[in-house]
Amino acid sequence: GKSVTLGYAGDASYFLVYGTIAEGLAQAGGTLAAQVKVARLLSHGEALPQAAMGWNAVALNVLPVFNPTMGYVNYVVPAVFVLILHQVLLMGTGILGATQNQRSQRGEAGYWQHAPILPLLLARTLVVGGLFVLPVSYFFGFCFDHYNIVRTAEPAALWLFTLPFLLATTWLGVVLGALFTRRDLPTQVVLVSSLPLVFLAGFIWPLELIPTPLNWLAQWVPSTPAIEGFLRLNQMGAEFAQVSHYWWQLWGLALLYGALACLLLRWRQLSLPVASQPALQSETTAG
Repeated sequence: GKSVTLGYAGDASYFLVYGTIAEGLAQAGGTLAAQVKVARLLSHGEALPQAAMGWNAVALNVLPVFNPTMGYVNYVVPAVFVLILHQVLLMGTGILGATQNQRSQRGEAGYWQHAPILPLLLARTLVVGGLFVLPVSYFFGFCFDHYNIVRTAEPAALWLFTLPFLLATTWLGVVLGALFTRRDLPTQVVLVSSLPLVFLAGFIWPLELIPTPLNWLAQWVPSTPAIEGFLRLNQMGAEFAQVSHYWWQLWGLALLYGALACLLLRWRQLSLPVASQPALQSETTAG
């Protein structure tokens, strides 16, 4: 008549593995307990059908909807792909801007010192952001097929959602690059921010358990709404209208960081030493 405690020790940092083993242990214990209870009911004279139904009036049937394999591939990998694109694009754009600032500090001449701000920003966006069309196609195309990741979104919807994501990330990278005068600093900042962004994005740790101030700060980083939108659109089969608020959030971030990028690029042109015009002309002639 005494209850028995089943002990299990495991590494809970492996969320899915730990949860699956713990669930299996609970099911095995529940099955054994049911057999004991049914045997006791039979010994008290109850018929087998009534005893089988009496031990548990409600049967639980758990069916995973968006992660049927209960593995990490469909659960983590698509979100990590988005974060990789975000961080690499930030690093590339930030290194470009910081390198130009470093060269200006040394007295070197360059086109970025005299170019109009808006054409300079648009050119950088087309070159750097345009290059990332290939990685986006690789991750959302070949990698999804290679790893057998569920893909429910239409390609047109994916590209429509990708556009503000690339713009917001590129212009945030321009802002990051304009803040530094050493080319190694943007990489360090981006790498340090990677792990916090993973846990604040909502796919590893529930958003409801993240402190409100941290969640609010994470919303200013393009990767957060991008991951939420891409997962709902591509893995959960949501309609584009159901993720439109993430899409508009990315457009808002793009406008914000685009305006900041223009201001900071102009500030750098005015604050950093500029090589003399003859030196610039001689450099152009030599090139």
